[in-house]
Parts: sequence; structure tokens; C-alpha cells
Amino acid sequence: MSTSIGWRHLPAPVRIDLWIESASARLAEAGHAAARLEAELLAAHAAGKDRVWIKIHPEAPIDEQAEAFLTRRLNWEPLAYILGHREFCGLDLLVDESVLVPRFETESLVEEALKLAEPASRILDLGTGSGCIALAMKAALPSADVVGADISPAALKVARENGRRTDLDVEWLESDLFDSVAGEFDLIITNPPYVASNADLPRDVAEWEPAKALFSSDQGTSHFKRIAEQASARLKPRGVLVAECGVHEPEVFWTIFEERGWTLIRWIGDDVGKWGFSCRFGLRLP
Repeated sequence: MSTSIGWRHLPAPVRIDLWIESASARLAEAGHAAARLEAELLAAHAAGKDRVWIKIHPEAPIDEQAEAFLTRRLNWEPLAYILGHREFCGLDLLVDESVLVPRFETESLVEEALKLAEPASRILDLGTGSGCIALAMKAALPSADVVGADISPAALKVARENGRRTDLDVEWLESDLFDSVAGEFDLIITNPPYVASNADLPRDVAEWEPAKALFSSDQGTSHFKRIAEQASARLKPRGVLVAECGVHEPEVFWTIFEERGWTLIRWIGDDVGKWGFSCRFGLRLP
């Protein structure tokens, strides 16, 4: 039985601080680990302010649309979709249901790629989604020629808008992996679909994020097999491929490349066993 205080039981006009207490309780009761933070973010979003403002003005009346935002989150819609944006590598990027939510652990994929890139590199972000990786690379390497490719026109629409929003010049290309990609690159970065169809995912991922960007057939390996077979034709001599994969049996993924003549040059692992955490590896052909 619910013990939290609902919206209709709060004294009107409803103060922001009282609404946050109620929303936090309801989110926690539903199983949201960061309930207080999420309630504050929803309240700030409804007010069109930041979290500092709502802390300074706890007595201000809550905007009624906060309750609609809360209902969406209680239905496990990703918080980033409700807020409409997500920070990635210091960039404030638009997101919607056509793209995966950029994740903190993917920032370290960018960090590893930057260690391998030259200032004027030609770089391909394969499966760009929101454009987060491509834009982060361009922000860090202004002289680089960066291309972001994705099969989804809807995702590319978001990526293009993020390019305009950040004033970063990235070329966007609609392509099923390498099918429409031309030329050679010094560095290819990819965070492709690698989740098996029977994987146990958090509700806000499984029920809301685009399946085409998550799941890969053949127990999550189909996209990696295509990449391992095709990437060599798009890399310059001594070029490097940097990829992100899941933590479950990660050796399966780099073995796919090893069997096709690639050499592992770097391997980085995160907290094995936690979904959403990942391993990254750098590869090059002899």
C-alpha cells in the first residue's frame, strides 16, 4: 500500500519544496534509486529554471506540468527524454526517443580515442545516434575532419540539430554501417548495437530506448562481425578502430576481430556485471 503523499493531497498553491518531497517519495516507492535528484530536476524543468533556483525559492508555487513530467518518469520514460537534453563531455545535447541516451561511461570511449588521434585526423563515428561522440571529438580536435554516420534518419536529425546547437562542424551521413561511407580514416570510433535479444535490461532502457540502436542478432555479435570484416577497407595504414562493447563475455567481441586479422592494442574494462557499463578496446591491422 502506498504511503507517499500524492499531488492532490498537498495544500494549494503547492510549494516547490513540498512537491519535491512528495515526488521523491513516489519515485522511491516505484524503485528509482536517485529519487530526490530526479524530483528536483523535474521541478526545475517545469519551472524553466535550474536546481539552484528551486533551492533558493522553495516557497515558489510548482508549475502543474511538473506532475505530468513525474507521471512520465513513473512510467519509466528516461529522464533525459523528459528533460529533452543530456550533458556529454561538457556538451549540452538534445535527445529524444529516436536516439540512445548518451551515457557517462561512453565518455571514456572518447577519452581513449583522443589518446590515439592526431590533431588533424580524419575520424569516423560509426553509429553516431545523437552525435555525442562525433561532436565531442570535434570539440577536442577542432582541426580534425569528423564524420558521423547512422542508419536512422530520425537519429541524424537529432545529430544535425546538436551540431548546430554546439556550433561544431561535423559531416552527417546516412549509412548502414559502412555501406555509404567513402574514403579512408585515421580513426574509426564505434559504439554499435551489441545487446542480445534475451538480455535483461533496466525498464527505462528496454521499454523506451530505440531497439535498433540496442540489439544485435547472433547473441549481440552481428554488428561487430560486419564491422570487423568491413572496417579495414576504410582505415588508412596504421589507422585504429576504437570500439565499445558490453561487459558480459567481452572476450567474445575482441575475438571476432582477432579471427579476422586485427591486433588488440589496448583494452579497458569497467565494473563487470553492471548493465550499462562497458569495455573498450583499440585495434589495428598489422
